Amino acid sequence: MVCEDFPHKPTKVIGVGKAYTWNYPGEKVPETLPEPLTFLRPTTSLLPKGSPLEQPEGTSIAYETEIAVVIGKEAKNVKVADAMSYIEGYALAMDMCAREVQTHARKEGLPWAVCKGADTLNPIGRFIKLDEIPDPHNVNLKLVIDGKVAQDGNSQDLIYTIAQEIAYISSYMTLLPGDIILTGAPKGVSTVVAGAKMVATLSLPDGKVLDEMEIDVVTKKEGYRFGKHWLEWLK
Repeated sequence: MVCEDFPHKPTKVIGVGKAYTWNYPGEKVPETLPEPLTFLRPTTSLLPKGSPLEQPEGTSIAYETEIAVVIGKEAKNVKVADAMSYIEGYALAMDMCAREVQTHARKEGLPWAVCKGADTLNPIGRFIKLDEIPDPHNVNLKLVIDGKVAQDGNSQDLIYTIAQEIAYISSYMTLLPGDIILTGAPKGVSTVVAGAKMVATLSLPDGKVLDEMEIDVVTKKEGYRFGKHWLEWLK
């Protein structure tokens, strides 16, 4: 089961985009910090450790390795100064996306429900207790694909503090116990296709590994197929 060791069952997953310095030209963040880009993912997109990730036909899968925040109590209109007290723990997570579907949605001005909400596109690891991470703004995030390093960064490069992300989201959407915030990904974002083997790790600055996920990418055998008329694959 997904999140079976979490204290509470999540009701939703909220992603934060363009959250690292690399998202801006020359890694120079605008002096006036932009409003965070956020989006929703259904909990059905969560993928437990040891399960394969499904690539829909017609689209590659973009990857982003992140530290996730797990909310511990109801949060509504929370102030930045109080926001960290609403965290119950953390997790290693991956914010995956059907890339060509997303590109099409951006071009046409369409929602991201398909590209972000598809089953298996949100791998997540074990529940990590608060005392295991002294500073969530200083953890290492690494992704190895087929034996080659794809991402190797640190949460120090976040442009929003985790407290700011919680306060911002809670200003328009009530967060409930168990809800998950995907805080953003370090540089190295690209795509994978079926056959790839990914190994994601979350570690402390001293090298201690807190969690590791091995994920095999496989072809989705049924359902959604990008590039084909929708009535064809519904038959």
